[in-house]
Amino acid sequence: MAQRGYVISLDDKHFDLLERIVRVEEELKHLRESMDTRFEDMNKRFEDMNKRFEDMNKRFEDMRVDMNRRFTMVFTIVTINTVLIPVLLTVFELLR
Repeated sequence: MAQRGYVISLDDKHFDLLERIVRVEEELKHLRESMDTRFEDMNKRFEDMNKRFEDMNKRFEDMRVDMNRRFTMVFTIVTINTVLIPVLLTVFELLR
């Protein structure tokens, strides 16, 4: 009889340990799922940030093209003013 009571108490301890193991495993599973969800959210945020940076790069590239066009236009006007006007003045002075 004493042994049987001892076996029952070992079984109760064993059962308690198994319950704890199961609870710990369930909690670990929940933590893993929670971490996976957070990592997915972080990846989505990074993808959104990458898209924003790509959009900004496109805007800057468009601005650069526009600035190059304006620079070319201003350079042409300055060149015309520095070359053509003195030449025309000289020609008009010779024709007078």
